[in-house]
Amino acid sequence: MPSETRNLLGIGLQIAPGDTIIPAEIAKAKAGNFDLEVYGCDTSKSTDDVVSGLAQYLRSKKYAAISIGFGVRGNRDLTPLFEELVNTCIEHQPEAKFGFAISPAGIFETCERALRRTGE
Repeated sequence: MPSETRNLLGIGLQIAPGDTIIPAEIAKAKAGNFDLEVYGCDTSKSTDDVVSGLAQYLRSKKYAAISIGFGVRGNRDLTPLFEELVNTCIEHQPEAKFGFAISPAGIFETCERALRRTGE
């Protein structure tokens, strides 16, 4: 049975302004009756600042699924940031399902997959 919460959150590296990938993912989500927001991690900022910004998103509403991208997850230099992001998500959204996208063009598919595993 679908949950009442239809909000999704994608977390990844900051994408250049004007890039069309994120708007396309948001459109796919909307067509699937979801509201997708994307939080771009600005690695020029401190880990504390990036995590603090994410925490603001996580306090703003309940998310059914959260996707964390490979740009953050797959870069060994960003492993401490990735760990902080996961722990912050768990702290603020303990019921959200997690998925791990391999590219920005897969955020919505990843969230759908995470929700299918749980029957939502």
